[in-house]
Amino acid sequence: MSTEVRIFNMDDCTWIAAANIDDAWRGFAEFYSYDISTPAGVEEARSDNHGYEPEELTDADLDRLTFHAHDLGDSCNGKDDEGRACPVSFREQLERMKLEGVTFPCFFATTEY
Repeated sequence: MSTEVRIFNMDDCTWIAAANIDDAWRGFAEFYSYDISTPAGVEEARSDNHGYEPEELTDADLDRLTFHAHDLGDSCNGKDDEGRACPVSFREQLERMKLEGVTFPCFFATTEY
């Protein structure tokens, strides 16, 4: 049985894909290069997060928010290199990641680049 993966809005610009909030914090800490080999590293990431409390995205959010695949370069003007439509909803991108076998928790998206 596979674990359901959710998207968590961690702050004003970062989303993490994870099974639960604790995993989301681990993914957030790892993405921002905190030492996640001990709970102290994750706690440090939490404390450095300027008081933001992560929120799990709703079904409506997953359909409303748009994932722009900038890493696909200029080929993403309506279609990517494999002919898939883009930009896509967060829901569709999460499904793509699952099919590709991505390991969760992991960074999902940002507004910063």
